[in-house]
Amino acid sequence: MSDCIFLDGNKAAAQLKSEISSEVERLRSHACRVPCLCIFLVEGDDGSEVYVRNKIRVAAETGIETLLVRLPHDTTEKILIEAVARANEDDSIDAMIVQLPLPEHISETKVLSVIRKEKDADAHIKEDAVSSLLRLSGADTEGRAVIITENNRPRSLTAEQVPFGAIVIDMGFTCIDDPSAAKGYRIVGDVDIDSVSRKAAYIAPVPGGVGPMIIAMLMQHTLAAYKKSDL
Repeated sequence: MSDCIFLDGNKAAAQLKSEISSEVERLRSHACRVPCLCIFLVEGDDGSEVYVRNKIRVAAETGIETLLVRLPHDTTEKILIEAVARANEDDSIDAMIVQLPLPEHISETKVLSVIRKEKDADAHIKEDAVSSLLRLSGADTEGRAVIITENNRPRSLTAEQVPFGAIVIDMGFTCIDDPSAAKGYRIVGDVDIDSVSRKAAYIAPVPGGVGPMIIAMLMQHTLAAYKKSDL
Protein backbone atom coordinates (compact mmCIF):
# COMPACT_ATOMS: atom_id res chain seq x y z
CA MET A 1 0.00 0.00 0.00
CA SER A 2 1.43 3.36 -1.08
CA ASP A 3 1.10 6.46 1.09
CA CYS A 4 0.36 8.58 -1.96
CA ILE A 5 0.72 12.36 -1.68
CA PHE A 6 -1.50 14.55 -3.86
CA LEU A 7 0.38 17.60 -5.10
CA ASP A 8 -1.53 20.81 -4.38
CA GLY A 9 -1.19 23.02 -7.45
CA ASN A 10 -3.25 25.82 -5.94
CA LYS A 11 -0.92 26.08 -2.95
CA ALA A 12 2.21 25.93 -5.10
CA ALA A 13 0.81 28.50 -7.55
CA ALA A 14 0.00 30.86 -4.67
CA GLN A 15 3.60 30.58 -3.48
CA LEU A 16 4.99 31.22 -6.96
CA LYS A 17 2.68 34.20 -7.48
CA SER A 18 3.79 35.61 -4.14
CA GLU A 19 7.44 35.35 -5.22
CA ILE A 20 6.64 37.05 -8.52
CA SER A 21 4.64 39.81 -6.82
CA SER A 22 7.54 40.59 -4.50
CA GLU A 23 9.97 40.78 -7.40
CA VAL A 24 7.66 42.96 -9.52
CA GLU A 25 7.13 45.32 -6.59
CA ARG A 26 10.89 45.59 -6.17
CA LEU A 27 11.25 46.36 -9.87
CA ARG A 28 8.45 48.91 -9.68
CA SER A 29 10.38 50.83 -7.04
CA HIS A 30 13.56 50.89 -9.13
CA ALA A 31 12.45 50.96 -12.77
CA CYS A 32 10.29 53.20 -14.90
CA ARG A 33 8.00 50.35 -15.92
CA VAL A 34 6.91 46.85 -14.89
CA PRO A 35 6.82 43.66 -17.01
CA CYS A 36 4.17 43.60 -19.73
CA LEU A 37 2.46 40.55 -21.25
CA CYS A 38 0.67 40.94 -24.58
CA ILE A 39 -2.23 38.54 -25.22
CA PHE A 40 -3.65 38.06 -28.71
CA LEU A 41 -7.24 36.83 -28.70
CA VAL A 42 -9.17 36.00 -31.85
CA GLU A 43 -12.80 36.11 -30.78
CA GLY A 44 -15.27 33.26 -31.17
CA ASP A 45 -14.22 30.62 -28.65
CA ASP A 46 -15.95 30.74 -25.25
CA GLY A 47 -13.23 28.73 -23.55
CA SER A 48 -10.57 31.15 -24.76
CA GLU A 49 -12.50 34.06 -23.31
CA VAL A 50 -12.46 32.37 -19.89
CA TYR A 51 -8.78 31.47 -20.08
CA VAL A 52 -7.80 35.00 -21.09
CA ARG A 53 -9.82 36.54 -18.26
CA ASN A 54 -8.04 34.24 -15.81
CA LYS A 55 -4.64 35.19 -17.20
CA ILE A 56 -5.40 38.89 -16.95
CA ARG A 57 -6.64 38.41 -13.38
CA VAL A 58 -3.49 36.57 -12.28
CA ALA A 59 -1.31 39.17 -14.01
CA ALA A 60 -3.05 41.90 -12.01
CA GLU A 61 -2.52 39.90 -8.81
CA THR A 62 1.22 39.77 -9.45
CA GLY A 63 1.56 43.36 -10.64
CA ILE A 64 2.29 42.47 -14.25
CA GLU A 65 0.68 44.63 -16.90
CA THR A 66 -1.29 43.08 -19.74
CA LEU A 67 -2.06 44.32 -23.21
CA LEU A 68 -5.05 42.51 -24.71
CA VAL A 69 -5.23 42.60 -28.51
CA ARG A 70 -8.71 41.50 -29.57
CA LEU A 71 -9.34 40.55 -33.17
CA PRO A 72 -12.68 39.54 -34.72
CA HIS A 73 -13.32 35.91 -35.58
CA ASP A 74 -13.07 36.64 -39.31
CA THR A 75 -9.71 38.37 -39.06
CA THR A 76 -7.22 37.15 -41.64
CA GLU A 77 -4.07 35.19 -40.98
CA LYS A 78 -2.08 38.04 -42.52
CA ILE A 79 -3.54 40.62 -40.10
CA LEU A 80 -2.79 38.45 -37.06
CA ILE A 81 0.76 37.73 -38.20
CA GLU A 82 1.37 41.44 -38.80
CA ALA A 83 0.08 42.25 -35.31
CA VAL A 84 2.39 39.67 -33.74
CA ALA A 85 5.32 40.99 -35.79
CA ARG A 86 4.66 44.52 -34.50
CA ALA A 87 4.67 43.24 -30.94
CA ASN A 88 8.05 41.66 -31.59
CA GLU A 89 9.43 45.13 -32.28
CA ASP A 90 7.67 46.88 -29.40
CA ASP A 91 10.14 47.37 -26.54
CA SER A 92 7.31 48.00 -24.08
CA ILE A 93 6.13 44.39 -24.56
CA ASP A 94 8.30 41.83 -22.81
CA ALA A 95 6.42 38.63 -23.61
CA MET A 96 3.40 37.52 -25.58
CA ILE A 97 1.02 34.66 -26.16
CA VAL A 98 -1.49 33.87 -28.88
CA GLN A 99 -4.51 32.30 -27.24
CA LEU A 100 -5.38 28.96 -28.82
CA PRO A 101 -7.33 27.55 -30.54
CA LEU A 102 -7.40 29.81 -33.55
CA PRO A 103 -10.17 29.71 -36.19
CA GLU A 104 -9.75 27.04 -38.85
CA HIS A 105 -8.79 29.57 -41.51
CA ILE A 106 -5.69 30.62 -39.54
CA SER A 107 -2.62 28.37 -39.28
CA GLU A 108 -1.50 28.09 -35.67
CA THR A 109 1.92 26.90 -36.84
CA LYS A 110 2.48 29.93 -39.06
CA VAL A 111 1.32 32.42 -36.44
CA LEU A 112 3.30 30.92 -33.55
CA SER A 113 6.45 30.72 -35.67
CA VAL A 114 6.45 34.51 -35.95
CA ILE A 115 6.87 35.05 -32.20
CA ARG A 116 10.46 35.79 -31.26
CA LYS A 117 11.95 33.14 -29.02
CA GLU A 118 12.83 35.66 -26.32
CA LYS A 119 9.23 36.92 -26.20
CA ASP A 120 7.44 33.56 -26.34
CA ALA A 121 5.80 33.29 -22.91
CA ASP A 122 4.23 29.92 -23.74
CA ALA A 123 7.49 28.16 -24.65
CA HIS A 124 8.07 25.04 -22.50
CA ILE A 125 5.38 26.26 -20.13
CA LYS A 126 3.98 22.84 -19.26
CA GLU A 127 7.40 21.36 -18.54
CA ASP A 128 8.33 24.36 -16.38
CA ALA A 129 4.98 24.21 -14.55
CA VAL A 130 5.55 20.56 -13.69
CA SER A 131 9.11 21.21 -12.50
CA SER A 132 8.00 24.13 -10.33
CA LEU A 133 5.10 22.15 -8.88
CA LEU A 134 7.48 19.39 -7.82
CA ARG A 135 9.99 21.87 -6.42
CA LEU A 136 7.51 23.98 -4.49
CA SER A 137 5.74 20.88 -3.16
CA GLY A 138 9.00 19.47 -1.84
CA ALA A 139 8.49 16.21 -3.73
CA ASP A 140 11.25 13.62 -3.42
CA THR A 141 12.09 12.97 -7.08
CA GLU A 142 15.31 11.03 -6.56
CA GLY A 143 15.23 7.75 -8.49
CA ARG A 144 11.50 7.92 -9.21
CA ALA A 145 9.81 7.31 -12.53
CA VAL A 146 7.82 10.31 -13.72
CA ILE A 147 4.73 9.51 -15.73
CA ILE A 148 2.90 12.32 -17.54
CA THR A 149 -0.45 11.70 -19.18
CA GLU A 150 -2.41 14.08 -21.40
CA ASN A 151 -4.63 12.00 -23.67
CA ASN A 152 -7.98 13.36 -22.40
CA ARG A 153 -9.42 9.90 -21.76
CA PRO A 154 -10.84 9.60 -18.23
CA ARG A 155 -9.37 6.83 -16.06
CA SER A 156 -7.23 5.61 -18.96
CA LEU A 157 -4.06 5.47 -16.82
CA THR A 158 -4.45 2.55 -14.43
CA ALA A 159 -2.29 0.96 -11.74
CA GLU A 160 -1.02 -1.70 -14.18
CA GLN A 161 0.87 1.03 -16.05
CA VAL A 162 2.45 2.59 -12.97
CA PRO A 163 5.48 1.27 -11.03
CA PHE A 164 5.54 1.52 -7.26
CA GLY A 165 6.81 4.86 -6.01
CA ALA A 166 6.25 6.70 -9.29
CA ILE A 167 5.36 10.36 -9.70
CA VAL A 168 2.20 10.65 -11.79
CA ILE A 169 1.42 13.96 -13.47
CA ASP A 170 -2.14 14.16 -14.79
CA MET A 171 -2.60 16.79 -17.48
CA GLY A 172 -5.72 15.37 -19.08
CA PHE A 173 -8.88 17.46 -19.28
CA THR A 174 -12.36 16.08 -19.85
CA CYS A 175 -15.75 17.46 -18.86
CA ILE A 176 -18.20 14.73 -17.84
CA ASP A 177 -21.87 15.07 -16.99
CA ASP A 178 -22.57 15.29 -13.26
CA PRO A 179 -26.10 16.33 -12.22
CA SER A 180 -24.89 16.78 -8.64
CA ALA A 181 -22.42 19.51 -9.67
CA ALA A 182 -23.52 23.14 -9.75
CA LYS A 183 -22.68 23.47 -13.45
CA GLY A 184 -24.04 20.05 -14.37
CA TYR A 185 -20.60 18.72 -15.16
CA ARG A 186 -17.21 18.18 -13.57
CA ILE A 187 -13.65 18.15 -14.84
CA VAL A 188 -11.64 14.95 -14.63
CA GLY A 189 -8.19 13.89 -15.75
CA ASP A 190 -6.73 10.73 -17.24
CA VAL A 191 -5.74 8.97 -14.01
CA ASP A 192 -7.76 6.21 -12.38
CA ILE A 193 -7.18 7.71 -8.96
CA ASP A 194 -8.46 4.78 -6.89
CA SER A 195 -6.04 2.26 -8.34
CA VAL A 196 -3.05 4.50 -9.15
CA SER A 197 -2.97 6.07 -5.68
CA ARG A 198 -2.27 2.62 -4.24
CA LYS A 199 1.05 2.49 -6.12
CA ALA A 200 2.24 6.02 -6.84
CA ALA A 201 4.24 8.12 -4.37
CA TYR A 202 2.87 11.41 -5.76
CA ILE A 203 -0.03 12.37 -8.00
CA ALA A 204 -0.67 15.78 -9.53
CA PRO A 205 -4.46 15.47 -9.90
CA VAL A 206 -7.06 17.09 -12.13
CA PRO A 207 -8.35 19.52 -11.18
CA GLY A 208 -5.98 21.31 -8.81
CA GLY A 209 -2.61 19.96 -9.94
CA VAL A 210 -0.58 21.35 -12.84
CA GLY A 211 -3.43 23.55 -14.11
CA PRO A 212 -3.08 26.38 -11.57
CA MET A 213 0.68 26.34 -12.06
CA ILE A 214 0.51 27.00 -15.81
CA ILE A 215 -0.92 30.51 -15.49
CA ALA A 216 1.46 31.32 -12.64
CA MET A 217 4.34 30.10 -14.81
CA LEU A 218 3.12 32.36 -17.62
CA MET A 219 3.78 35.29 -15.29
CA GLN A 220 7.17 33.86 -14.33
CA HIS A 221 8.12 33.64 -18.01
CA THR A 222 7.00 37.24 -18.52
CA LEU A 223 9.12 38.39 -15.59
CA ALA A 224 12.12 36.44 -16.90
CA ALA A 225 11.71 37.98 -20.37
CA TYR A 226 11.56 41.44 -18.80
CA LYS A 227 14.81 40.84 -16.94
CA LYS A 228 16.58 39.61 -20.07
CA SER A 229 15.40 42.56 -22.14
CA ASP A 230 16.54 44.97 -19.42
CA LEU A 231 20.13 43.69 -19.39
